[in-house]
Amino acid sequence: MRLHLHAILAASFILSACSSLPAPVPPHAALPGECADWFLRLDTAIDAAGVRYAEAHRLPGYPHLRSNRLLASFAGEAGSNSTLYADWLDAMRELDQDAHDIEIRNLPAAAFPPFDATSKDVLRERILRCAKVMRADNARHQQAPPQMIAAARVPGSYSTALRALGLYPLFSIPFLDGVERWRQRTSIEFERQRALPANISGSKRYLPPAAKPGAEDPRVILARTGRNALGLPHFSAAERENLIATFAPVLEIEARGGDDKFGAIAWHEGSGGFRSAVNTAQPTVYHRIAFTRLGKEILTQLIYTV
Repeated sequence: MRLHLHAILAASFILSACSSLPAPVPPHAALPGECADWFLRLDTAIDAAGVRYAEAHRLPGYPHLRSNRLLASFAGEAGSNSTLYADWLDAMRELDQDAHDIEIRNLPAAAFPPFDATSKDVLRERILRCAKVMRADNARHQQAPPQMIAAARVPGSYSTALRALGLYPLFSIPFLDGVERWRQRTSIEFERQRALPANISGSKRYLPPAAKPGAEDPRVILARTGRNALGLPHFSAAERENLIATFAPVLEIEARGGDDKFGAIAWHEGSGGFRSAVNTAQPTVYHRIAFTRLGKEILTQLIYTV
């Protein structure tokens, strides 16, 4: 497969050291009773249905909050800075709401009777109400308490034995050297392919939708957008759409067979039941905005997935 990206190309290696699913969360005895019990039943049903959102870490003892490696990097600072602590709480609350929204969408209908809910919207409203109470309870502290700081750290699944023997540093050197060689080879190949005529037989070009007329310069958006105490920018929906559209890649793929096609992910009903499949009749590029921390600086990431 030959691939041209006539835009900013980001080749990302995602080295995940966390488990695919977090460990079950213990009872939340320290939180407001009724909401804590309800969250526990909800989380138990989500785990039983196998629809747990694996990209966010649930905080043991704080069922209305979730963390990730970016937010966990602020845990220590949240224990000594009241303004940062408040924004850190809000970010973890928002992450939990997004995660619970996904889990509720994937919950089977059979899971609803225990919650006396007539619809998934009722479940979401209950989460919002309970989370508001719990968030107010957290606000009694001016800084993050030690138990919350410890709970926010994302656990890893590294081998303690190998770490003790020092094998991780040993293997990291050839690994990083291999990544750099791969980057150099890939850059050379992309430049070679870019120099070839665009109408090569058998290749197909996919263009992103045209940006809206009068779209703002991304540099203006990035310079204007306000940031919270964590340094995370607050993009509006229109600004997010503008950034995604501006840097959307042009894909030119050498179509030699079915494996060179991409499309929308959909459910397909077969003899064994429903399975996920790719609808190549509908070429689709998925996108999202994320953030990463480089020292004290928060960088915006535009992620495109086919």
